[in-house]
Amino acid sequence: MQHDRRHRRAVAAGAGLFAIIAGLLAVSVLTQPGPASTTTTAPAGTTTTAAVVPGGELLAFETMGLDGSPIVIAPVPTGETVVVVASPDGSVEAMATTGGPWEHLPSPVEEGAVVAAGATVPDAVVLHGHDASGATAIWLSRDGRSWQKAVVDPSGRRSVVGVAGGGALIFSWGLEDGWRLLDAALVERMGPAGRRYQLFSQGDGPAEVLAQSPLGLPIGRFTLDELGVDPADLETGVQWAMASRDGVEWTEAALPDDRFPSSPFAGDDGRVYDIDVEGLLLSTGDGLTWVEEAVIGAPGIVIQPWRGWLSHGPDPILWASRDASAWREIDLGPLFAEPELWKLGGVAAGDAGLAVVAMQQSAIGEPRPATVEARYGQHLVRVTDAAVEVAAPGGETLVSIPRTAVAPDPRVSFDPAAQEVTIGDDAGTPLITLSIEELGRLEDEHEDAAMGAAPEIASALLTSPDGCAWTTQELGVGPGRTIHDVRIVGARVFLVIGGTFRLDRTELWWADLPAGGGA
Repeated sequence: MQHDRRHRRAVAAGAGLFAIIAGLLAVSVLTQPGPASTTTTAPAGTTTTAAVVPGGELLAFETMGLDGSPIVIAPVPTGETVVVVASPDGSVEAMATTGGPWEHLPSPVEEGAVVAAGATVPDAVVLHGHDASGATAIWLSRDGRSWQKAVVDPSGRRSVVGVAGGGALIFSWGLEDGWRLLDAALVERMGPAGRRYQLFSQGDGPAEVLAQSPLGLPIGRFTLDELGVDPADLETGVQWAMASRDGVEWTEAALPDDRFPSSPFAGDDGRVYDIDVEGLLLSTGDGLTWVEEAVIGAPGIVIQPWRGWLSHGPDPILWASRDASAWREIDLGPLFAEPELWKLGGVAAGDAGLAVVAMQQSAIGEPRPATVEARYGQHLVRVTDAAVEVAAPGGETLVSIPRTAVAPDPRVSFDPAAQEVTIGDDAGTPLITLSIEELGRLEDEHEDAAMGAAPEIASALLTSPDGCAWTTQELGVGPGRTIHDVRIVGARVFLVIGGTFRLDRTELWWADLPAGGGA
């Protein structure tokens, strides 16, 4: 058994995670580092190749680099669009725009809090995670500037999985287990470096925890008993649900059919709706009682509300219906030169229309071997896919530490107070000392090099105000990068671009959608 906890943040659900890497699009680039004082250059011309059939007025994107990943992209009642970004160091940043320059906002959470994800509910945005004391918490804001925190579990054993809202009802659900206790015990012993570890067992032996630095160097090994954690608490989590009318006071609630919601959304009647994998539509007005409304016999795998209902699967076909009984097929195949090569990555729906991300399946590639070198004093540190090597000035390897070790290595030592790792030779002589931060930088550089060597994957964006007339364009996000999220907020489409396997540094792309369509 092996369990890997790297504490890498994920984009909030909504459009889902995509596996798309890029074609060709020139975009305007923000020339200042922060959104509060940003200027943009005029958008460059966009080239459409034979991969997609030209159609419509191409969107002119602006972009912004982020130290982290957006967990909320949402409208608020003030008329602004609020974006909340979670960074790998645990900090959370918020910004807002009414269509012009971005404005930095105060951090939504206190220092030391760990935000896992965010969600959008009617007239508000929600964050969830654990506060600085380790308690399970939910933060709510109606303007992105002032936030109310509700502690829903002082022990911190509960972890929020998702939040949905309808009218005045806010519904949350999650798991209760001992993982947070294990996380806290490791951080207490190891400092911030304790957030990354593997849990494993060998044969019939007890489960043990191997703490790892960036690059996978072993820096500590403990039994669960040493950490004060009961193994039974890590095996099966208990599902829970809670409901609130204001985001501050929360009471116990009920899950639909004793399962987590699959695709929850707010209904026009103020209720929270959910569709299970078999198309059963349920709703609740109080979070306690779920009512079976109908069976949605959609042709596709994914079902979502949009001027009635919208459904899709992996192939470039959408289906639309006003009443979930008769479905109209929207064939996107003719928009591609070779439709059999393309698969849908995600579909965003809003009042302004539809935004569809697709990837050219035949172009998918794997990361290639990569090596990164950095000199520290007289020694050279060489990072490969399999090892961290320390070399002499002439380049000959003095020591090689595997990056996949499942046991402590006597050549590696860790200072929790200084957050530093020392690597020595086989005789025990120290060779080099690197901070956790520096090891993280080397890990980032190696991952960038590995993904930068990967082939580009053609991706395309299709937008329509009504599901009939479409704008088609290829997107150039670069080698080793992918589109992680697509959202429609008001009259704009937003894309989150980042590395295929990482979200610590991303780009936010946005463009105005053409007017037209209508319900």
